[in-house]
Amino acid sequence: MIFHSHNFKDGDIFGQENVFYDSWSIQPGDGIIDKMNDGLTQCKLFFFFVSNNSLNSEMVKLEWQNALSLYIDL
Repeated sequence: MIFHSHNFKDGDIFGQENVFYDSWSIQPGDGIIDKMNDGLTQCKLFFFFVSNNSLNSEMVKLEWQNALSLYIDL
């Protein structure tokens, strides 16, 4: 189970249509990197779930590095 603590005033940003999650957001035939970058440029929040698996994942590394890069350049 994941417990997601947030303020109710931010409730409008949650919901499946407002969350980039690979199983929901990437369809067969989509470019994975393109969809990831689209999701990153549209996000208001970026959650990085730290686990042994995520810390050892090259894809997760690419995601957080791209997220940092986008927002450092602002």
